[in-house]
Amino acid sequence: MSRIHKPKLTYAINKEGKLVHVNTVPNGNKCGCLCPNCKSELCAKNSGEIMEHHFAHIHGDECEGAVETALHIMAKEVLQETKQLLHPRIRIAHEPKIVNYEKVDVEYFDKETNLRPDCVGFYNNRQIWIEFKVSHKLDHNKIRKIIESKIDCIEIDLNGCNLDYNSVKEWITNKEEKIKWICNKNLNYAIKLKENPEINKDKEDSNSISLKYINEAKENLCRKFVKQEKFEIELQQNGSKKLYDLKSKKYGYKYCWKDAMLSNIAEKCDIIISRQENYNEDPDIIIINISHGNYRKKIETDFRLINLNINSFVEVSLLIYNPLEESNSCEFKGFKRV
Repeated sequence: MSRIHKPKLTYAINKEGKLVHVNTVPNGNKCGCLCPNCKSELCAKNSGEIMEHHFAHIHGDECEGAVETALHIMAKEVLQETKQLLHPRIRIAHEPKIVNYEKVDVEYFDKETNLRPDCVGFYNNRQIWIEFKVSHKLDHNKIRKIIESKIDCIEIDLNGCNLDYNSVKEWITNKEEKIKWICNKNLNYAIKLKENPEINKDKEDSNSISLKYINEAKENLCRKFVKQEKFEIELQQNGSKKLYDLKSKKYGYKYCWKDAMLSNIAEKCDIIISRQENYNEDPDIIIINISHGNYRKKIETDFRLINLNINSFVEVSLLIYNPLEESNSCEFKGFKRV
């Protein structure tokens, strides 16, 4: 039985952080290169005439993902240098075309989605996100965010491509069967979430995790309010932050309820803080609305409303005012003295 030939690691990261070929560095342990995947020291084996020149790990076994990571890095470098990519056809009647980008950014971070694509190509006042697939598929949650945000995005499958500059260049400009649209908002070609059960399942799982964190945060905040002498929140008003101790004599909030209902709000309030024992008779109550990740609800009310995005932490000792983007009701109105 013949052995499966595994590709050799012919590229590594040098001291300047650049991807370099094995034949361009000194032979042996003094090549000064690191594994693209695990960042371990490498030995350059480039003096023989029989074996293929390649890098090997000085200590331990060979790294399983080294070649795939090197290919991923090389693809980003090739696209950034050539600025050329084959855009696949949208419909059968359309033809694929090679697009010459004005600029390709490999350090792009999108604050709105909190996502970092592999590359972003700019041309004709458009942005195209580019994702390279080698060993792992694009994360379902990332796909969902891209689609929901209607971001033009192309995925390139590099499986089968040789770890070689010219091979990668040929691949991304000719292999239409390996290049597909994840989302194309202008041509209404976005993948429909309802047609992809895996994405829907991922969204459901994400919401379940978020609800768990939110419930823990509610328990934590109520416990702190009852047990601690102080209950401090940091609020931002008119561009400056200020610390308020709600339980102080100055503000006089004494009571706290979890999952409480108000007559003029359809949903349960995560937390209500009140000066009076019956919060329905307190005109100065504070509602705390908690969100996590993409799970958030919008509450419209005339009462003081604090929207708290807990992200991934649950131990809330200092309550930070973090208004949700889609909420118009979270303007801080200040507190009255008692």
